[in-house]
Amino acid sequence: MDGVLADFKSRYEEKFGEFPSASDKREQHFWDNWKVWVDDREFENLELHPSAKQLLEYVKSLPDVEILTSTSGGYSHEIVTEQKRRWLHKNNIHYTLNVTPGGRRKAKYANNQTALVDDTEKNVYSFAEAGGYGILHVSSVDTIKQINLLMEIL
Repeated sequence: MDGVLADFKSRYEEKFGEFPSASDKREQHFWDNWKVWVDDREFENLELHPSAKQLLEYVKSLPDVEILTSTSGGYSHEIVTEQKRRWLHKNNIHYTLNVTPGGRRKAKYANNQTALVDDTEKNVYSFAEAGGYGILHVSSVDTIKQINLLMEIL
């Protein structure tokens, strides 16, 4: 969801003056930012990613589309889940929402009939390693091409 449909990176950079990956080592710096992010309800108020409309229009034609997103787990899991649920509602996106307490846990949804579109390489790799199909989202145009190729195989 974040980085594919919601413009997480732009807002994070605007708020903290760095890209999320700069604090992705999960040091105290990251957790300080995370608390501010969650407390300020940022997930609920993110802008739609600039290319999300194109991707959302495309997936209307696909069977069994669901949203798979993650939180950091811990104290904020339920809070972030609710923020993301509200964001989807605000943006009129009504697919089933699946939320894991951490990106690597997305792999539990993997099987030979599922695909994950994600902007985080390690999540895509873990999903594919668990038996699903992983698509690294760089742009909607590229993701749509990869989904089309995958649909030919399945």
